[in-house]
Amino acid sequence: MSNSKQTHIFATRSDLGPRLQEFESEVAVKYVKCDLYFGPTFEQHLSLLDWDGLGKNSTGDHITGAQFLVVRSNYQINVREIPQRRLQSEAIPALKNALMVGDKGKTSPIPMPLGQYLDSSEGTGAQQRKIAVSATSTAVGGIRYDVSQLANPNSITFLPGGIFDNQEVLVCGHIGTASKSPDSLTLYKAFVKSVTKGFVKIGSYRVGPEAERLMDQGYRMVTIGIGSPREYDLRKQ
Repeated sequence: MSNSKQTHIFATRSDLGPRLQEFESEVAVKYVKCDLYFGPTFEQHLSLLDWDGLGKNSTGDHITGAQFLVVRSNYQINVREIPQRRLQSEAIPALKNALMVGDKGKTSPIPMPLGQYLDSSEGTGAQQRKIAVSATSTAVGGIRYDVSQLANPNSITFLPGGIFDNQEVLVCGHIGTASKSPDSLTLYKAFVKSVTKGFVKIGSYRVGPEAERLMDQGYRMVTIGIGSPREYDLRKQ
């Protein structure tokens, strides 16, 4: 994809937290977890500061960790319906209902219109900021539901990366877009500028202040995966 743009980063939660908070105070966005879901629902956050996985990598690999679409808060996410018995897919309508997820992970029994939920959440601070969004269709059968940039051209992708399994290993992350959409390109530029503010450039990576300190302390800076030779790790020249 000659059209794609990507910024590679090494960052911890401490590196990302203040910068995401500043960005979110200036630009109203939401984060939708990319995945192939078994039902017409998906994980969504109004702030990544509320996501427990920020700054952690659970796979030891730079492309299989948690990845999010970043979109404007009023953008209606589209998912692709993937029939499991046929190698084809089709877009289904934008999703409009929200199921609130409580502290214990239980969803509300009755969906609320997404717009109403977002309006009501403005005054709730960090409470109830994680929701599962549901399509109006309830048929699941042999269908999987794909949330990716393919059906959402106004989005950008964010794979934060982070420390792997509490080991002295920091796996890289990425900010990117493969879309030609002006909205996507504008959001990409603003997000990269905010998130990497104060980072240093080492090779082709932007490295946060704490990440650089960990690098100096001997942490592996994994650019591919923990099983790859250490010669591929990021090092200072």
